[in-house]
Amino acid sequence: MSDFGPLTKTGNLQPHLAAAACYVPVMYVHLLASLVFLVTEPREHRFVRFHATQSMLVTAGWLGSTVVLLILMVLAPFLGIFLGALLSAASEELGALLMFVGILGEIFFGMLAILAAFAGPVVLFGCTLMAAMEKDIRIPVLAGLADRFAGPVP
Repeated sequence: MSDFGPLTKTGNLQPHLAAAACYVPVMYVHLLASLVFLVTEPREHRFVRFHATQSMLVTAGWLGSTVVLLILMVLAPFLGIFLGALLSAASEELGALLMFVGILGEIFFGMLAILAAFAGPVVLFGCTLMAAMEKDIRIPVLAGLADRFAGPVP
């Protein structure tokens, strides 16, 4: 028995290795492992359930932010062109400026989307290493949510 509790019911793993499996960013292994541990582990195995929940929240945040940024990237030039066309009747310079700002918005949101797409796996990989080294990882905002979903403290 380790400092983190008894062996898991699924796979008979050390808790820190089960927690590490919840973060492995390879072909959705982390989502599958997180779902399996959340469904099969009893509430007494809070450490594993906490990391399974936190991993799912990290993935949701990563994918959600990437999708939102991609949508903003697509909408920015259209909004700039639309507003530019509307205001070009009043002032051609203002219309041209808004069109230019729309194109800059596309570049800006595109770069943020690329950054978000690469940041998710990097965070998951870092959490995998930390959990495998028996470190408790608590991502600031997500840890509070994961605490509530993981179950009561034994």
